[in-house]
Amino acid sequence: MAIAMLILLSAQYLTGLYMNLYVQLPRGHGDSHPVSMGIFMAGGGLLMLHVALGVATLAGALVVTMVSSTIGKRALFWSSAGTGTLVLAAASGMGFLMSNQSNVASLLMAIGWLLAAAAYTGQLVDSTSGRHRTPSSDQGW
Repeated sequence: MAIAMLILLSAQYLTGLYMNLYVQLPRGHGDSHPVSMGIFMAGGGLLMLHVALGVATLAGALVVTMVSSTIGKRALFWSSAGTGTLVLAAASGMGFLMSNQSNVASLLMAIGWLLAAAAYTGQLVDSTSGRHRTPSSDQGW
């Protein structure tokens, strides 16, 4: 399951990178709500794809966390860390759109992505290293 999350995260990264480099989103006006269909359409549908991948990634993270809770503490740790950092990335993405594309929100989105990728990589390495335990033998770290 960590592999599926890493694939989703890679697709999310590539669409976000492309948008950052090649797509100019319109800015909002002052205190008005800058998020509108115009912003989504300005990316030629790519922003919609980026958001849809984000929603799919969050949904996948919740599923991985639920399944990991039945596997053991280590798996639950990694998946919870991944889910938590994805929530940070998603909230920062919404903040990015709501704040006229704030650099701080963009940075927090990237940091959330990086930490989530590290968490799911940790889960993958841990599950394939032979240290992975079944629920009955998982007494701790």
